[in-house]
Amino acid sequence: MNLKYIEKLEYSNILEILSHYCITDSGKQLCLELIPSSNKEKVFHLLQETNEALKLIVQNKPSITNISNIDYSLKMLESNTILTLKSILELTHVLKMALVLKDYFYFERDINEFPITDSYFSRLYANPSIVKTVEKCIIDENTLSDSASSKLLSIRKEERKLEETIKEKLNHFLHSSTYSKYVQENVITIRNNRYVIPIKEEYRTMVKGFVHDISASRFYCIC
Repeated sequence: MNLKYIEKLEYSNILEILSHYCITDSGKQLCLELIPSSNKEKVFHLLQETNEALKLIVQNKPSITNISNIDYSLKMLESNTILTLKSILELTHVLKMALVLKDYFYFERDINEFPITDSYFSRLYANPSIVKTVEKCIIDENTLSDSASSKLLSIRKEERKLEETIKEKLNHFLHSSTYSKYVQENVITIRNNRYVIPIKEEYRTMVKGFVHDISASRFYCIC
């Protein structure tokens, strides 16, 4: 179709309105890129496709949510590069949506009524096993679950033991008759990812340790 006529018809405005009905960002982008066709066979096919989609929506709408653009993550996988937890979760979400859509389309439905849309739904890849494994191992985009691996569980147990040991030693320092007078506050806090104790300024040279932070009235030292 001649671009001049497309502009006169304000075709871009029509696509913009259409895109607002899309749930996903990728769907909106596809809407904005639609181009009219003057090919009779293609137009007939698209009209059949639209009729099938309308019939599906009238029967019941799929429960889907927005999905992230995973193009970069897929390229990373193809090059055998390690993915971030966020990327893994985004890919898993796509698998979950694929499973939701397949259940939606194939559950108690006469597929023969939807030959065109069936060609789309049949190509969806769903892997419940991967989804289950990821949900078990990843809590959020910054946190792996202890159950992700036996090695990780062992490391975190040792880490917790070490933290308890450090806290015990610092508590001993806080309540020691020798050092308690040097302490500004009877608390253990964290500075620069380290457990520290606030020391009175006048006793800064009396306590061995590394200064992690300084305020107007105290020195934070690891003891």
